[in-house]
Parts: sequence; C-alpha cells; structure tokens
Amino acid sequence: MNCCYILFSPSLDKFYTGITQDTLESRILKHNQHLHGSHRFTAKASDWELFLQLGAESFAHARRMELKIKK
Repeated sequence: MNCCYILFSPSLDKFYTGITQDTLESRILKHNQHLHGSHRFTAKASDWELFLQLGAESFAHARRMELKIKK
C-alpha cells in the first residue's frame, strides 16, 4: 500500500510528513520504537500518532504528495 502520511507528536507539538509502502500501523510502530536510527527527526519522541493518511496510486505519486505538503 502506497501512502503519504502526517504524524503528530503531542510531547513535541510537531508534525512529521512521510511516505511508505508498508502498512501504516507498522510504519508508525517503527517510528515510535526508533527503528530508523536515533539521529532521525522522529527519534525525538515516542508518541507519534496518525494525523492524516493519503492513499496514492504509486510510490512516486506518494513522494510527489509528500514534497508538495513539505513546501
């Protein structure tokens, strides 16, 4: 499943925008367990929750949405 997503951390009061081909539940779990490394932006918190999910036709489409949101 390709999607673009926005997470929110109440402890940081910040948003994070990303894309994935995994299930969204799995991806959020990885962010909250810091499985992507301690130097990553999402490693600053362990309370990331889904704010918005946008389905995409392809991974490239999800990437274009992510870049548009980040502008």
